[in-house]
Amino acid sequence: MQGDKWKDLGLRILFVALFLFAVTSNIQKIISNNKLNERVRQSKEDLAMLEAKSKKLELLSTYYQSTTYQEVEARRRLAMQKPDEKVVIIKGIPTDSTNNFETLSEPTENSNTKSQSNPARWWQYFFGNK
Repeated sequence: MQGDKWKDLGLRILFVALFLFAVTSNIQKIISNNKLNERVRQSKEDLAMLEAKSKKLELLSTYYQSTTYQEVEARRRLAMQKPDEKVVIIKGIPTDSTNNFETLSEPTENSNTKSQSNPARWWQYFFGNK
C-alpha cells in the first residue's frame, strides 16, 4: 500500500516534470521562431530598399548615358549651342545651376535695407533704386 503510494507520487512527479519540460521547450521554440521571423521581415525590407536603390541608380545611369543629358550638360558646362540657336544671358541670374542654392540662400540685405519700409524694399528689389 505504501509502495503504491510512493510509486503513484513518483509517476505524478515524472509527468509534471515532463509537462514542464515540454512547456519550456515550446516557449523557447516560439521565442526563437519570432526572432527568426523578425530577421526575415527586416531582411525583406532591406532587400526591397536595395532593389529600389539599384533601380534608381540604373535609371540614373541610363539617363546620364542618353544624348539628352549629354546635350544639356554640354550647353550648361561648356556654353555650347546648336547652330541655329541664339543664347540669351540675363544679368543677375547665376549661370551655374550648382551654385544656385548657395547664391539664393545667402542674405542679400545690408544694414540700409533693414531700416527701409517693406514697400521701399520691394521697389528696390524690382527697380534697383528708390
